[in-house]
Amino acid sequence: MIYEPKKTAVFTGGSKGIGLATAKLLAQQGYDVYVFARTAPQEEIKGVKFVKCDMTDLFNFEITVRMWFAEVGRLDLLVNNAGMGISGAADGTPQEDVDAILTLNVLAFEKCCRMMIPYLRYSKGRMINVSSFAALTPIPFQTVYSASKAFVLAYSKAVALELKPFGVFVTAVLPGDVKTNFTASRRKSLERSKDYGRVLKKSVEKMEKDEEKGMPPEKVAKAIVKIATMTENDPPLTKIVGGKYKFYGFLNKIFPQSWSSGIVYNTYCKFKPEKRPKPKRPRGFFW
Repeated sequence: MIYEPKKTAVFTGGSKGIGLATAKLLAQQGYDVYVFARTAPQEEIKGVKFVKCDMTDLFNFEITVRMWFAEVGRLDLLVNNAGMGISGAADGTPQEDVDAILTLNVLAFEKCCRMMIPYLRYSKGRMINVSSFAALTPIPFQTVYSASKAFVLAYSKAVALELKPFGVFVTAVLPGDVKTNFTASRRKSLERSKDYGRVLKKSVEKMEKDEEKGMPPEKVAKAIVKIATMTENDPPLTKIVGGKYKFYGFLNKIFPQSWSSGIVYNTYCKFKPEKRPKPKRPRGFFW
């Protein structure tokens, strides 16, 4: 009898929400799941092990990954889920918030992929990167977040071409609004953008209400696990999650960009007329 070791999965940002739901399902599928996150899941899950790691500390993250590989030495599935959000006008976002989101959503994501790709090549494994529907239709007042998720989407498409000859498949998952703690943990910078008047406040409130009414994280988790365990066909290059978002994605392909941008504008930027304060003339380096 030939012994076949259990497949190993690494999941970043898996202590809550989509990450925790997916880690549970992967463990049920027989994977040894390692969750890389700053905080451990509040419950113990059979087959899921916690690796304490702050991905925003890039040097510490690299050391943690190298030590983990020295101990485990195998990787069959990488799911990049770690991320954060910020909201506010582009010119009113503090530098520290921009640095924080780009470090986690872009730099740490890229570093994670770069360190783990050699092991995926060896095992002919799979990589699943959690982007966002905002990568296709960028959201105003979430400009930097939308841009960071567009990076994840573009990176996934490009690296998929590089790795396909090795039998490694890459998929970018694009969820719509999901009801998680992501909404409550988002950083906001509303007071620094008074020139936008009530439009900014109303837009952010609209976004948060949509998220609170969004799909459960288990729906995204099932989509990720389905891609991870596909055997008959090659996994898709991109996967939109959520019925209405699949429909929006279809319309986005057949109609001009001005059409989809107009819908986003009317949804998040066009409210009842108001008397806005006259923008003040900038003086010096105000940022």
